[in-house]
Amino acid sequence: MVNEDYFIKLTLSLYKVTDLFPEEEPLRFLIRKKANEILSSLILIFSDNPISVKREKKIILSQEVLEDIKVLRGFFEIAKKQNWVSELNFLVLRREYDKIDKAITCNTESYEAVREEKRNDSKIRDDKASNSFQFNGLRERRFKKILELVQTKGSAQVKDAETLFPEISKRTLRRDFEYLLNKGLLKREGNGNMAAYRLVGHP
Repeated sequence: MVNEDYFIKLTLSLYKVTDLFPEEEPLRFLIRKKANEILSSLILIFSDNPISVKREKKIILSQEVLEDIKVLRGFFEIAKKQNWVSELNFLVLRREYDKIDKAITCNTESYEAVREEKRNDSKIRDDKASNSFQFNGLRERRFKKILELVQTKGSAQVKDAETLFPEISKRTLRRDFEYLLNKGLLKREGNGNMAAYRLVGHP
């Protein structure tokens, strides 16, 4: 089972193997440094502490650990060729880090699935909000009157609405028509000042 104790024991095992390297060998320190970086990230990724890092941060850390494990594998291959220790040691270490690699990949896929589900839920809520057109407030009442105008006349232009709302600028009314158009309540025929609007679903 991959947990904090397992990660610490694995790192200590790696230290024991690298103890057999020549004392001043740079690869000894490089492997240990990379193992320590992986250890600290793994503890954060797999922590059950409720005040631990957020899911998004864990995903980033997971990707970094996967890259670090690739680097560590490369170090193992270099060290193995030096015949400082038995090749079996590197096989065991590699197998254990492969196990972590697999656990992280599964964990990341789980995070991504949850994140995708939340994105979908949010999109559904947004779609529902955009499709539920409720007339409340001054602007919404204006929308309602514009729709009534279009329905009564069959089609209407922005200038037709100016007679209904003499206190409202033509620019604002044009934005109102565009809003209703984007909401799928109106359709536009023509362009510019000659554009006319009809109710969707009406000839």
